[in-house]
Amino acid sequence: MLNNTKNRIKKFVLKNVNKKQKQKQKLKQKQKQKQKQKLKQKQKQKQKQKQHNIINNIEIVKNICDYRVGNVVHKIGLPDRWKDSREKILQKDKYNGTVLKEYLQKLKPEKDPDFELLLKLLLNNKKARDYPLPSKDCIVIHWRCGDGYGKNDQIQKVIHNVKQIKEKNKDIKTVSLVTQLSFGNDPTNEKFDIFKHTFSKEKKAKEKLNILIKRLLNNNLDVSLAPKGTVDNHLRYMVLANIFIRSNGDFSNLIMQLRKIYKKEHNNTCEI
Repeated sequence: MLNNTKNRIKKFVLKNVNKKQKQKQKLKQKQKQKQKQKLKQKQKQKQKQKQHNIINNIEIVKNICDYRVGNVVHKIGLPDRWKDSREKILQKDKYNGTVLKEYLQKLKPEKDPDFELLLKLLLNNKKARDYPLPSKDCIVIHWRCGDGYGKNDQIQKVIHNVKQIKEKNKDIKTVSLVTQLSFGNDPTNEKFDIFKHTFSKEKKAKEKLNILIKRLLNNNLDVSLAPKGTVDNHLRYMVLANIFIRSNGDFSNLIMQLRKIYKKEHNNTCEI
């Protein structure tokens, strides 16, 4: 009888101990889950703040009348606009010292466009050179924004390229976005009103850019805007970037053409 009683007491004590241990484990699990949730919330808040800061710091250029590098070099766009822009760039003092003015002054009609000449001038231009270059392990992304705001398929292409790059090099953690809200309007000519800035266009452009930034951040990348500078600064920055992802539009087409020429001479750029 005594032994039976002792055994019962032991079983009862063990049950209570097990119950307490299980309760402790459940409490610990709940605490861990709460901590994880708090961390996720903090990360989401940080991400939202990051997106907000980038969007709010984007430069808005409402009237790019003449200095539209891709159109002017490739001689494309609305009929005769590139011709008019070339003339104005050559005539106006405000374009003195720019790459495009130097290019148009030295351009020979039989070699038009002359990408080798443009690259040479870009690399040697004093004002263009007075600007930092991206680090070798930084992904530089050109994003067309403004009157040509990005489309969903373009976002998908950029993210696909980012993932491919990260698979090859897992150490890559930073992205430099080269973008601005650019509108190719000319207030002196009603023909170009289709490129006019509107708050509706601005809103759509920012929405698309916000999606892109969010998806980049979700890929564990530190995203920031390229330092503020001139078109020449940014052109040189992208042409000389070790890792570059293009956007749609003629400016990106020109960048890729200049990168190909540069690669032939230096063989150290990653083309995307």
